[in-house]
Amino acid sequence: MATAAISSVAMGVDVPVDKVPVQNQVIKIGAWGGNGGLEADVGVHPHRLQSVTIRSGQIIDSLSYSYTDQAGEQHVAGPWGGMGGNTATIELANMEFIREVSGTTGAFLGDNVVTSLKIITNLNMYGPFGVPFGTPFNVPLHGNNGIIGFFGRAGQFLNAIGVYTRA
Repeated sequence: MATAAISSVAMGVDVPVDKVPVQNQVIKIGAWGGNGGLEADVGVHPHRLQSVTIRSGQIIDSLSYSYTDQAGEQHVAGPWGGMGGNTATIELANMEFIREVSGTTGAFLGDNVVTSLKIITNLNMYGPFGVPFGTPFNVPLHGNNGIIGFFGRAGQFLNAIGVYTRA
């Protein structure tokens, strides 16, 4: 569990800094893929993922998603990448959350890109999107921790992908 960088005095007891837990701290894991394209990230940290839209054909062309922040405000991130491929949108149910993202990365038209994605929630499995070839990656989360957002790199395609979760 993460800790706060503050000192706290509660009921006359000095609690050391490394013992004050911080709830809902957002952390980044990854990214997997290439260094091409531009950085793709959100301005406001996500709290709950609502939907994910993936455009794919031979590879992952783009990714976008909607989420709410800690204050309950809705945001849309992306699309990050190009407009090719077929569109698939995953609408998460109220109690549904993403437990695992896996896929592959590899060379395509001289660039290292995300070639496939599979999303597993506590209720369903979606994909694979794209064509699985190249180097595999896997981001499993345990317990009730879920993936609450994404970041990465994108140009003409989705070059790299990483995930947001809570500590």
